[in-house]
Amino acid sequence: MVILFPKKMFRFAVLILSIVACAHESMEKEIIFKDDSNNPKLSAVQSVQRISIQYSVGTRVKGDRVVSKWDEQHQWTKPHHFIKRQYYPEDGNGANITFVQITAKQDSIRSFSYVDDGGIGKKFICIIFEAFDVLFLEYSIEIYGI
Repeated sequence: MVILFPKKMFRFAVLILSIVACAHESMEKEIIFKDDSNNPKLSAVQSVQRISIQYSVGTRVKGDRVVSKWDEQHQWTKPHHFIKRQYYPEDGNGANITFVQITAKQDSIRSFSYVDDGGIGKKFICIIFEAFDVLFLEYSIEIYGI
């Protein structure tokens, strides 16, 4: 039996079911305030929280391997809404996809990921990863296939 969900409901269900790990770390960062002449005036230490979140869909199977991987790190001075739309394969023919994992380290807990097209058991996939109100974001997307 196959249950079909409206696309928006499916995205919500994937979000809830796909978070497999979540942890946070606390770091200290020195902030230097400067005067009008750009001279250091005052410094303070700010506590920065970083959250590690892992999203996954599918199951690792015997003989599968990483067929594609992307890593990026970003920093912004103002809160940022980050959107990544990643396609596999980028061109040509792809492997049969068995498992997808996204690992993110960020300073905001507000993020989600979902499969927009293709998916597990197919030879193509489009993954959307979004993070909201982030100043720091480091993430990795791994696609496994046979």
